[in-house]
Amino acid sequence: QQWHLHKRILARARSLGMSGQLPAFQGNVPVQLKAVAPDANITAAGATGWMNSVDPLYGRIADVWMRTLLADFGTDHWYQLDGYFNGATAPWVQDAGDAGDS
Repeated sequence: QQWHLHKRILARARSLGMSGQLPAFQGNVPVQLKAVAPDANITAAGATGWMNSVDPLYGRIADVWMRTLLADFGTDHWYQLDGYFNGATAPWVQDAGDAGDS
């Protein structure tokens, strides 16, 4: 339903001469992906996993995501990333004070 709603929002933005925004792939994956791709560099953060951008699987997923967006929504818009939407620090970033604690 969100996919179809976004199509309507983009159509309305275009009708007003505006450029819409779409979400790009930023590495959020279900933690269950680790069961399918055990060698993937995924850090669990609750129900969400964060895939390291240097992992080869990251690029493959990002490519599929972008091909799907382009096919469904076209190219006349901006892409956005908000990896820290909840205000938390990324799970792979350690506080300098915690460096020797784990």
